[in-house]
Amino acid sequence: MKAVLKLSIGVVLILALSIALLLGLLSTPYSSWVTDKLVQHLAPEELYIQDARFEFPDRFELKQLVVSRPSGPAITVDSTRLVLDLNWNNPLQPLYIKRATLDGMNVPTGIDKPERLAKWLKAWQPGSIHVKHMDFANKDFVARGFEFVYTPSGESQADTLKGYFSDGYLSAAGDQLYWKGEAFNEFRLRANLAPNLVQLDQLDFTWRGGDVQLIAEKKDKSWTINDILINHLRLASSDISSQVHNASQEIFSSIRLIEHAKTYQSSWDNSDWQLSQANIELANWKPQQGIWEQEAQVALSAESLIRGNTRLLEPQLEIELRPLDILVNNLEFLFEQGKIELSGELYPDQLNLDKLSISNLEWVQEEDNLQQKLISQLNRYSDISIDQLAITRSQVISLGEKSWQVSNLNAQGTDLVLKDSNQWALWNGNLSASANSLSLLGKNSLKPYVEMQSKQGHWKVNELFIPIQEGLIEANGEINLSRTSKPWALNIKAYGLPLDTFTPSLHLAIGWYGLADLDLNLKGLAGDDLMLKRSLDGKAKISAHDVRVQLPFDEPVLHPLIIPEINLSARRGHIDVPNISIISEDLTGEVSGSIDMAAPEQSQLAVTLSNECVSLKKSLPKGRSQLTYQCD
Repeated sequence: MKAVLKLSIGVVLILALSIALLLGLLSTPYSSWVTDKLVQHLAPEELYIQDARFEFPDRFELKQLVVSRPSGPAITVDSTRLVLDLNWNNPLQPLYIKRATLDGMNVPTGIDKPERLAKWLKAWQPGSIHVKHMDFANKDFVARGFEFVYTPSGESQADTLKGYFSDGYLSAAGDQLYWKGEAFNEFRLRANLAPNLVQLDQLDFTWRGGDVQLIAEKKDKSWTINDILINHLRLASSDISSQVHNASQEIFSSIRLIEHAKTYQSSWDNSDWQLSQANIELANWKPQQGIWEQEAQVALSAESLIRGNTRLLEPQLEIELRPLDILVNNLEFLFEQGKIELSGELYPDQLNLDKLSISNLEWVQEEDNLQQKLISQLNRYSDISIDQLAITRSQVISLGEKSWQVSNLNAQGTDLVLKDSNQWALWNGNLSASANSLSLLGKNSLKPYVEMQSKQGHWKVNELFIPIQEGLIEANGEINLSRTSKPWALNIKAYGLPLDTFTPSLHLAIGWYGLADLDLNLKGLAGDDLMLKRSLDGKAKISAHDVRVQLPFDEPVLHPLIIPEINLSARRGHIDVPNISIISEDLTGEVSGSIDMAAPEQSQLAVTLSNECVSLKKSLPKGRSQLTYQCD
C-alpha cells in the first residue's frame, strides 16, 4: 500500500513539474519555438500551420493555417488568434477558448466534414468566434468579403454544427452573397438565436437595384415579419429563375404575419401586369389567409399600373380589410385622359359605393374585352349601390361588334340602388343624365336627356328626351318593382321616327321609307312573361307621312303611299287593328285583323299590297309571305 502511495505521489510531482516547466518555457524567449513544436506535434495530419506563437498569459496566434482535403481545394486561414480560459493557479482545470478570431479565411467548396468541426466546437466551447475577410462557397451559395461574429449563449450541448449555432448571438456583414443565381450585395445581419426561436434584429442588403431592410422573428417553423422596407427595387418575373421562384414560394409559405411593410419607388413586371414606381404600405397582413379573412390595412400609390391593354396612371389606393368586408377609403386613377375616383365598401356579394366620380374620360374601345370583364365583375355582386354619382364631360366610343358612342356625357345620381337580389334596375335614388350626342343601334341623337327617380322599388322615368335626325322621342313611365305583379305604365310620343326603324321586324320583304309620329299610352303587369302578355292595356296612334315603298322584283322605283292615321287599342293583351286602306296611284293594299299577344297562333292580321305585276300577302305575326310575280 505504501508503495502505491509513493508511486502516485511521484506521478503527480512529475506531472506538476512538467506543467510548471512548460509554463515556464512559455513565459521565456523560447515560447514561440516551444509553441510551434507543440502545435505541430498535436495537430492532425491534414492541418498545416506555418507559424504558431504564444503571448503570455493566454493568447495563441497561428499563421497560415491550411486544412488539406482529398476531395477538393484546401481551407486556408491567414491568421488565427485564440484567447484561452487559463487559470495559472489551477493548471489542471479544463481548458476552453474564450475568443477565436480568424482573419483571411477561404472556404472554396464548403465544409465536407461538419461533424468534426462540431466535435471541436463542443470540446473547446469557444465563447466567441470572430471571422474576418472570409470567402465561402458551397453548392447552395457563395459569400465574398464576409465578416461574422457568433457568441453562444452558454455551454453548447449540441453534437452537430447546426445545433451549435442554434443558441447565441450572430452578426454578419459582407460584400456579396450569391444565392441561386441572385446577387445580394452589402449584406448585413444581426440575429439572436435560441432553440425554436430566431430573432432577426437586422437584415439589410441590396438586390436588383433596390435596398431591402428587414426585422423579423421565427417561432418553430413560422416567420413573423415585424418590419420590412424596400427602396427602388426593379423586379421582372421573366428574369427570375424557376429555382429562385420555387425557393421564394417556399419561404413565403412559411410567413405567418407581416406586421408592417413599406416599398418606395419600386417596380414589378409580371407576365400579366406591370406596376411602376410604386409606394406600398401594408400592415397586419397574413399571407396564408384569403383576402376575405384579413384584418389588415393597405395603401398604394404608383406611377402606373398596366394589365394587358389597360393602363391606369397615378393610381392611389387606401383600403382596410376585415373578415368578409373591404373598406375602400379611397381609390383614384387616371384612365384614358380621364380621372376616376371612388370610395365605399365591398362584401363577397355586395358593392356599396359612397362615391363614384368620373371626369373628362375619352375612352375608345377597339374591342369589347374590358367592357365584358367589367360587366362580368359587376355580375358577381347580387347588390350594388352608389350614394353619390358624378360623371362629367366624358366620352365613350365602342368599336366592337355592336358599336355605340356617347360624347360629353354628364350624369348625377344620389342614393342609387342599381342592383337588388341579382336584378338590375333603379331600385332607389335619383338619377339624371345628358350628352351632346348618342349613337346606338345605328341611330344618332343630339343632346339626349333622361331624368328618373325611385323609392323602395317604385321606379319612375320623369322625362326621357331623345332628339333624332328628323324628329324627337319623348317618354315617361313607371314600374313598381316592389310588388310581385310589377305594375307599369308607359307614355311615348315620337315625331319624325324613320319607318325603317321598326318595319324590318314585320318581315314584309318590302323596303319602307318615310316618317311616322307615334302616341302610345300603355300599361300592364310585368310579373312574368305570361302576365305581361295578358295584361297589356292602352291605346296607340300612328301617323305616317312621306311614305314610299319598294316591291321585290319591281323596277328600282319608290312608290308613294298614303296611309291613314292608325288607331290601335289593346285590352288584356288583345290588340284590335281597324281596317286600313292603303292609298296610291299604282298600288292597292290594306291591313286588317287583330293580334293576341298571349296566343300568337290565333292572331289574324293580314297585310296585302300589289300592283299590276307584283302581289304580296302576309299574315302576322308568324305567317309566311306569299309573293306573286305576273309580268313577262
